[in-house]
Amino acid sequence: TNMAGVAMPVPLAMMLGILAAVIVAGVPGVINGLLISRLRIPPFIGTLGMFGVARGAAFLLAGGTTVPVQNSWFALLGNGRFYGVPYLVIIAAVFVVVMHY
Repeated sequence: TNMAGVAMPVPLAMMLGILAAVIVAGVPGVINGLLISRLRIPPFIGTLGMFGVARGAAFLLAGGTTVPVQNSWFALLGNGRFYGVPYLVIIAAVFVVVMHY
């Protein structure tokens, strides 16, 4: 937020943001890995269960409502077309070509 930029130097705020992202993504990953390796839960079931937990947590954090995206760039990316071809198809094709090499 803007307050974080005012309260601390930018490199420190960036490092804390990166650390928070790694923790937020890593903790469910570790839990999921332990469920799969120690309790012998099938990976698909464990991942699907963790998805349900994460979705429920997001639902609670958002107060039970969806959070609209205010940036019009995302709407253009999802709905826009380039000579009749959706941008998402172009992005997927570029991704496939890059991953092929």
